[in-house]
Amino acid sequence: QYPEKRDFFLEGLETFDFTQGGTKLFYSRNIGIDPVTREGIPILGGAKLTQKQGGYRLGIMSVQTEEQGSFPTTNYSVIRVRKDVLDQSYVGFIATSVLDGKHHDNQVLGADFGYKTDKFLGKRNFEIQGYLTGSNNDGLKHDNLAGRIYLTYPNDLINWYGLYHALDENFKPGIGFASRVGIKNYIWFLTI
Repeated sequence: QYPEKRDFFLEGLETFDFTQGGTKLFYSRNIGIDPVTREGIPILGGAKLTQKQGGYRLGIMSVQTEEQGSFPTTNYSVIRVRKDVLDQSYVGFIATSVLDGKHHDNQVLGADFGYKTDKFLGKRNFEIQGYLTGSNNDGLKHDNLAGRIYLTYPNDLINWYGLYHALDENFKPGIGFASRVGIKNYIWFLTI
């Protein structure tokens, strides 16, 4: 994963973040950069709106790249909404779309949440977070889901966490990436 250096994408970049456990649904370096040579693909134009107000974060972006070599002209779009709830928690939604000049398309819809407190059962720490998302790649609509649930109870007497993460083999985040697909992870850890 290479860091973003382009000013257009850097400004408000955190607004579009949807990252959990090796799955990132928006990665700006997938736009206008050849994934093999890492050379730039000309961008014809783009528009972006980011706003943070009243506990809400909203990000909307659409970018059109030029045809270059084997890369057809392509439109990349993303909408991300996140709402802060309670003291340290949030719920969110994301939609991404990639449509190129050769009629290849990819859409992703996803929702995520995080709940964190230091008042669980009186004065205990507790955190739960998760996401569920699905992709549609050139009309392929089966075995295309990804999801994760993570719970942790990190306290003095009992330190426990559990994780379940599953990515179907056809899950493909067009503007993002998944570290591995076709897997199911279960992790449980307890110390007393």
